[in-house]
Amino acid sequence: MTKRAIVLGAGIQGVCVALMLQKHGYRVRLIDKSHDVLNRTSLTYEGKLHLGFVYGMDKTLQTGYRMTRDALHFAPCLDYLLGSPEDWSRFRSKPNIYLVASDSMLSPQEAHTYFEKLDANFQGVSQTDARLHYLGDRPARIFQKIPIPDYVATGVATAAFLTAEVSVDQWKLKQLLKQHLAASSSIDLLLEHQVQEIRAAPGGGFAVACRRLDDTVSAFESDIVCNCLWEKRIHFDRAMGITGEAPQSLRLKYGLIVQTDAFLRRLHSLTMIHGPYGNMVVSENNDRAFCSWYPSGMKGLMEYGDLPETWEKACDGHASTALIELLRREHLTAFRKIIPGLPDLKVIAAKAGVILAEGNKDITQRDSAFHSRNDTPIREKAGYYSVNTSKYTSAPRNALLLEQMITQHSPWAEGAS
Repeated sequence: MTKRAIVLGAGIQGVCVALMLQKHGYRVRLIDKSHDVLNRTSLTYEGKLHLGFVYGMDKTLQTGYRMTRDALHFAPCLDYLLGSPEDWSRFRSKPNIYLVASDSMLSPQEAHTYFEKLDANFQGVSQTDARLHYLGDRPARIFQKIPIPDYVATGVATAAFLTAEVSVDQWKLKQLLKQHLAASSSIDLLLEHQVQEIRAAPGGGFAVACRRLDDTVSAFESDIVCNCLWEKRIHFDRAMGITGEAPQSLRLKYGLIVQTDAFLRRLHSLTMIHGPYGNMVVSENNDRAFCSWYPSGMKGLMEYGDLPETWEKACDGHASTALIELLRREHLTAFRKIIPGLPDLKVIAAKAGVILAEGNKDITQRDSAFHSRNDTPIREKAGYYSVNTSKYTSAPRNALLLEQMITQHSPWAEGAS
């Protein structure tokens, strides 16, 4: 008899899980409220494959080490899930320069010491398995201290580090994953279906009720459920008896997709640390750049719960002309303090996403949950699995961790050298 699975959420995490389950003979229903897959957070942020550099405030080092391991697994795990190796060089942005802000919560020496520990961990993890790589690269060092670039304003930074860290082109990755979903005969995609209820079915397994755009309700049964939702994951976890996760807060944050010009094309990608700053992602492979300045992009904060309609529309790409202009002015003002020669920003789109974090403490506070990502990736209860993506970087490896839990048999893991 065919095994049945329902995967909730068609972001990068849900798509990875669906691809994994089909490898093990499951008939998968992949359900999402959006009109397309990988359409919100999996598309609207910078796509950074974190090597841990922004998590220097986590003195346990657990977050940085986790990001290093997950980043080394990102492309190899996707190759396994897709069934063939990709040319990952075509997905890479320019390398990231990290600037230590003059008022950073870490001194340049503290940042340098932390980066050295990340590099040692990176080299140690990469040597455990010959298949591991960082988007096709295995750098001998993941950072080096460099002079502060001449285009950076005097006094805004105390140190600069050129790193191996890059962002992945989220649009190209979306198209790649969509092709594989479309080619699969084992994955049924149910878009514009809002999950309403999950309950244990009388004969075993689960029943998932969904409301469609026309307000009709459909119910689907399965042997297992994998909850890969973003905003409402914890809501359904609680209903299914999985508790104990720390209280969450939700933040609505915007970034801008802008047209590149000759000035932007000569820059590296750029991130300022450690505090309420921002970053810019520049690529040699397309004519668009991403920029986000935290104080300007943050436009909403609420306790965990249902998203307001205004937030839903924002995450679906709706932004008024007035808001886009406000974001453009605020981002331009902020980034010109860092890069005085920055020309006017020609905005292509304003992208909104929801940030989940424990508690309400902001990034300006040393004990804020923003400075760590030590969440338990997967929780399970009687065939119901909750997958906490945490960071975009972690999604493919999370799918393999789930594979080991569900199947007790991971061909990818068994092939480790």
